[in-house]
Amino acid sequence: MRTAIGGLAIVLTAATAHAQPAVPSRADQLFDEGRELMAKQDYAAACPKLEESQRLDPALGTLLNIGLCDEGLGKLATALAVWRQAEELARSSGETKRQATAAEHIAALEARVPTVTLEVASPSPGQQIAIGGRALADSAWSQPQPIDPGDVAITSTAPDHTPFATTVTLHERDRAVVTVPALAAAAPIAETEPAHPRRALAYGLAGGGALAAGVGVIVGLTAKSSYDRAFSDGHCDRTTLACDDAGQSATDGARKRGTIATVVTAVGLVAIAAGVAVYVTAPTAEHPTATAIAPTFSTDGAGFAISGTF
Repeated sequence: MRTAIGGLAIVLTAATAHAQPAVPSRADQLFDEGRELMAKQDYAAACPKLEESQRLDPALGTLLNIGLCDEGLGKLATALAVWRQAEELARSSGETKRQATAAEHIAALEARVPTVTLEVASPSPGQQIAIGGRALADSAWSQPQPIDPGDVAITSTAPDHTPFATTVTLHERDRAVVTVPALAAAAPIAETEPAHPRRALAYGLAGGGALAAGVGVIVGLTAKSSYDRAFSDGHCDRTTLACDDAGQSATDGARKRGTIATVVTAVGLVAIAAGVAVYVTAPTAEHPTATAIAPTFSTDGAGFAISGTF
């Protein structure tokens, strides 16, 4: 079996990549499928199969094919790393032919792979820089970094500093130099003074009051509608204000609901006013308070009684 990439031919058979049992293993099946897809130049589908085969059953032949597949995808820096790994493995195992093949690919790729070199203007304590999501040791910042062609994100962060981010587009053989500016110190976050407990009390009063007032208005409107309907339906006469039994029952009920609506609305308005008063008079600094709230009712209306230390 033979595959040619860029004028370089390499004999990589499944037999040399994996021992062939009577029933092919899953790794062997994936290897064969990957090789067939590479023959069709469907590298995007082939590479994952070869990588999974290598994970299941590591073999030098599979590794060499992964290098070819990455080259076919245009992932030049990735392929270079694979070929270097394959060359080291071939050297350690005494496979001189495969070592020579890997060396040929390495020599060809080193001229094609784009690189990025960082120039860090003024490093900050704890600064970290990543290229394409891969963190770099600070000792590598000034060294050319092989990168696959395409858009590459570069980020720089440091504690208590504003992050820096940029994107560069790399093509084959590019030798990019990116200047990472000094990171500006982040603006300190203003500490907010904790809210006084009486502020929470004020919100509760105002919120509850608004709810009560809303309910009162709704009840009042329904009561008025019932009252007016008794006249429009002919159960009561607007001139004499006389009603039949049905009209009398409807108007009496409407008056009762109207009274309830008035009381509830009044209580709600009082609560809102109390909430505003408590909020306005609440100290900005927290200190112990003793406050009590109790509803009050009488024949003339309803309200809240507030007592305590303010």
